[in-house]
Amino acid sequence: RTQTTKTASNPDRCLDQSTKTNRRNPSLNSKGHCLKVVDTFRGPSAERLERWLEGMETACLTAMRHLDDIQAWSARAETMMAPLSGKTPPALRAVLTEWPVVSAPMAETLTGASRAAVQRNLAWMETRGLIREVTGQGRYRMWRTTT
Repeated sequence: RTQTTKTASNPDRCLDQSTKTNRRNPSLNSKGHCLKVVDTFRGPSAERLERWLEGMETACLTAMRHLDDIQAWSARAETMMAPLSGKTPPALRAVLTEWPVVSAPMAETLTGASRAAVQRNLAWMETRGLIREVTGQGRYRMWRTTT
């Protein structure tokens, strides 16, 4: 049993069928080769627009909440890392603020610090609860902020 989905502008034409007939391969002109597409955009335009706007509002609020969490984490990390000296702690804090997950080689490249300094600071931050390791592996580890 083959179901076909029609376009809104021309209900007799399938979505994957061109407007001109395919003379080289006539089998592509048959309706049996149409894509099976679930149309989730049915309904009056005003209702579809309303659903889209509600989705956008939810996405914006989620993004704003995430940015607030990152800002609060950065302030907390700055306070906790104040006793540390050198350029690596502030640079590492900036990298963790800008990226959702960070590996040691990535942090090394982005901060310009040595691998040892990056790993030492990551371990320090992890023991203080500022970041957590998310991969659960001994190699190829990734860290993210704790919010």
